Amino acid sequence: MNALTETFRKKWVAERARTAFLALADGAVFHGVAFGACTDALGEAVFNTGMSGYQEILTDPSYAGQFVVLTAPEIGNYGCNPEDEESRALFLSGLIVAEANAPSNWRATESLQEYLTRNCRPGLYGVDTRALTLHLRDHGAQKAFLHVENTPLSETEAVARAKAWVGLDGQDYAARVTIEAPYVWASEGRWRVTVYDFGVKRNILRCLERLGCCVRVVPMVCSFPMGRQTPRPLPMRRNMCASCWPRASRSWGSAWGISCLGSPAGRPVRACRSGTMAATTR
Repeated sequence: MNALTETFRKKWVAERARTAFLALADGAVFHGVAFGACTDALGEAVFNTGMSGYQEILTDPSYAGQFVVLTAPEIGNYGCNPEDEESRALFLSGLIVAEANAPSNWRATESLQEYLTRNCRPGLYGVDTRALTLHLRDHGAQKAFLHVENTPLSETEAVARAKAWVGLDGQDYAARVTIEAPYVWASEGRWRVTVYDFGVKRNILRCLERLGCCVRVVPMVCSFPMGRQTPRPLPMRRNMCASCWPRASRSWGSAWGISCLGSPAGRPVRACRSGTMAATTR
């Protein structure tokens, strides 16, 4: 038996057995086939409906601590490469897909399987992602446990582990994704912009550079929670954004940063044109 035949045999056996699974805290369990890193993990199960850009999703710091369920049916077709990364690392807990395919693209430097393995992130394919997405849509994001290791584990124990996990709400995930030291993204430009990194994506920096900004990225100097609820500053650190305002001619937030600017003053975000006040999502 040659190596290629053995590879397909192992794949066939794994897809028949379907011993790996994602267990949600509400008791729902979704079986599939393990790929990527062979390590169990805890996280919050959420879904993304994008039709492409899975590597950008994998490297999006805002998914820190989460299992991302991709609704697109075919994932991995164009592989992975360094140019499509949106941050320096993978911060999500794992990836759940319907089909994980081998790459067929000239830009690919490695497969999705190899990319997840190298970055120590587990994955699950062969899942009914339509059913899982509908479940999350109807019941909300769920604490979850992903079992992909070869050691047997009962579904009951996996559900119990998901329930016992502390979850994301109130946890300081921004401190886990921020950079350790400042760096200059663009050294020349008409406007000088300082970006506080609470999980910034590189495309935001590229957009600022294209607008003619001189961009310097600095670490967050205090911590905020990155949970599903409306972001609120953690105790004793609530004045970080407010303390920046006297030194900056303009303050601007992107995505979750919009709420960061509103929260220190204890108020939601104000729409300048209409004058209305509203809480925002991150």
